[in-house]
Amino acid sequence: MGSTMVVNVSTLGKAMCVSLARRVNSTAVNRRTFLAFTAVAFATAGLSACSRPAPEPNQTLVSLAEQARTDAAALAPVRSDLAAIRERHATMLYTEVARDCGHFENGSVPDSCVSTTSPSATTTSATAAAHAEPNAVLKAALDQVNSLLADIPADSAVVVARIHTELAILTMAAPPAFDQNNNITPTAADSDQVKKALEWEYATIYGLEVHEAFVANELASTLNDALDEHRRIATALRMGLESANVSDIPVAEAGYTINDVKNSGFFADSASQSVLAWHDYASHASDASWRALCIRIASTIAVTAVPALEFAGIEPWRADFLQLN
Repeated sequence: MGSTMVVNVSTLGKAMCVSLARRVNSTAVNRRTFLAFTAVAFATAGLSACSRPAPEPNQTLVSLAEQARTDAAALAPVRSDLAAIRERHATMLYTEVARDCGHFENGSVPDSCVSTTSPSATTTSATAAAHAEPNAVLKAALDQVNSLLADIPADSAVVVARIHTELAILTMAAPPAFDQNNNITPTAADSDQVKKALEWEYATIYGLEVHEAFVANELASTLNDALDEHRRIATALRMGLESANVSDIPVAEAGYTINDVKNSGFFADSASQSVLAWHDYASHASDASWRALCIRIASTIAVTAVPALEFAGIEPWRADFLQLN
């Protein structure tokens, strides 16, 4: 179990401190369970209150949540559907704030963990942006999330990844995953994950290449774009592993067992599985820069595949990879 946070209790005659267990080990995709424990502090001269600092909400998550709520208010007069999406983002993020900060055994949240947005501040921001073009509001939101990816708590990666990918789809403007040189420098802690990601990309490329013979004419160009993107990702991963002198770098197999490759919905299914895979890599990342890269790659794959999702009758913002269990 990770470190505990302690809430100061100053009630006269009592010296009970409540420690909040944080970051309980669990699978990265599942919601964490946070337990509260009580302890009594004794002093040789009598009872005294604990003085360790109270837990505080993660400011990166708070910033993202407050902006989402401000966006929702700004969009409400012009696009209620988009306002509902940003309000959902705000709810998801405030839930993460509370989960990350901790709670008592009875489910209540310590006062120090409660983060509220000033109504006046929200109203002022919303009024200023009320006549903004909706896509500009969403693009600004995506830019904010993208700029803070390296600062999010590791166990909030899946939630933030879903929001990043949804905003990328809504704006059709995924931020570039790589720099101009496609540089990746995996750390020793993440090298195994990078290898798994490379193996995934090789198998994905193989499946899409086979599917080229069966893809609908309307999606042929989109499929080529997706293949180019996956090849670029695979090359960057391989070069990164080589530059880090990692041993046993995977190579592309002569063939892979790919199911349903002849089906018209294969392209959309492949894209959905790839986005989920990259969100999962993000949730297991040790290094913040690798985590951020995984999320950007997922969003790039999602945006490229939007025509395939629509061809399969799937509204992109309702795709499986945007749903949290």
